[in-house]
Amino acid sequence: MNCIGIESETLEIITNRDPVGVELLMNARRNLPTDIAKSNGDGTGYWFDTTPPPIEQCKCSLADARWDKQNLGVVVDGIEIQTDENSVKKMESYVTESIINGLIDVPWKLADGTFKLYTVQELKPVYKCVVTYINECFRNEMSLQSELDLAVDPAAVNLDTGWPSRTFTTV
Repeated sequence: MNCIGIESETLEIITNRDPVGVELLMNARRNLPTDIAKSNGDGTGYWFDTTPPPIEQCKCSLADARWDKQNLGVVVDGIEIQTDENSVKKMESYVTESIINGLIDVPWKLADGTFKLYTVQELKPVYKCVVTYINECFRNEMSLQSELDLAVDPAAVNLDTGWPSRTFTTV
């Protein structure tokens, strides 16, 4: 490592550890011993902090992952059903309306934009699949959050494991 002085500031020239072995003029001092050099692509570089992210950041990433999974939708008996909050609320209201006022059938708009006419007897098990899927997404988030709480290195916890299957059959 060489040092040069620029306007009363000492900057480092380091050899990047990549296979090319490029020398980089670093535009700032190294903050932490765990920082590594990354190239800007123009002969200059910046320090990249390699310390594990704080547990709060991991938990936010986990909540985002659960939200994404939860809203992917499910496939029930080969038909794609949306699982976003609005669709779930509509489905719940149709099931409730059928119990209270005897609603017989429901035109349901599918994820691909087409319609399917569900009888209430068909819709109830579909709704159960949707609710089960969403609950399992939350259950997995809870499980992974427990792993994060116990982990020495939260960044090492694989947040892509344990998510429920999106495929259901009611028959």
